[in-house]
Amino acid sequence: MRQCDGLVASFDTALLRSTGVEILQQLWAHDISAELAKDARSPEDLLSKHRDENYSWIIIIKQDSMLKIKTMGRSDVADVDIPSSQLLAWLRPQIRERDSRVAMKLRGSASQAESTASGGGDRVSEQEVKVLV
Repeated sequence: MRQCDGLVASFDTALLRSTGVEILQQLWAHDISAELAKDARSPEDLLSKHRDENYSWIIIIKQDSMLKIKTMGRSDVADVDIPSSQLLAWLRPQIRERDSRVAMKLRGSASQAESTASGGGDRVSEQEVKVLV
């Protein structure tokens, strides 16, 4: 199952229905998959309503054209506050990094599966044999 890149959300329903739709269209126009969040009153409410979906980023629209971006599934990345005009410039390198991480993980598991299937592959296991008379 391919995950969706982003979830566009806001705790202000009017903002979600205006700016949220504009951001969604902008992301789609640049081949970035995204969905509009269900109405939510708080971050906890938002996460509980979408806990079964798999997003890379949650883009929360705040007042004054500011966005808070939460990177999901990675505790080593802090939330980022940026102006909405910088969203694409921020997302592109993030998507490239995520895709290369996924590709490396897939290559690693594929080569591991190959070496396991071929009976050890490049892992040489030496046994010490002693003959006792």
